[in-house]
Amino acid sequence: MAKLLFTVLESFNISGRGVSVITDLTRPEPTFRNGDEVELRLPDGRVIKAACCQEIVRKTDPTATYYDNYSFAFMKLSKTDVPKGTQVFQLKEHPKSKSDRLHEDNSSEKQRNSA
Repeated sequence: MAKLLFTVLESFNISGRGVSVITDLTRPEPTFRNGDEVELRLPDGRVIKAACCQEIVRKTDPTATYYDNYSFAFMKLSKTDVPKGTQVFQLKEHPKSKSDRLHEDNSSEKQRNSA
C-alpha cells in the first residue's frame, strides 16, 4: 500500500540536477531510501512514477530547525512535472536502520526529560 510521504509546496528547476522540491515534511522518514521509486499524484489527476532523492541543504536561516534542511530531488523531471500541490507516495518501505531507531530513542528520552 502506498504511503503519503509529503505534499510539494514549491518546486525549482536546477540546471543539471532536475527539479528540487520544498515539502510539508515535518520529520525525516526513516523508511525512505535515496533512489526509491515514488508515485507522484499531480493536482490535475495525472500519476507519474519516478526515482526520488532526499537532499540535505546547508542551513542559512538561523531560525531554521533540523527539519527545515530537507528537500527532495527528481533528476529526470522538470518543474512542470512536479507542480505545487503534488502528493508524493512511497511505494516500498524499508526497515528502519539501527541509527534511525537510536535517533528515535534519543528524541523520546529528550522529550521525557523536558517534561
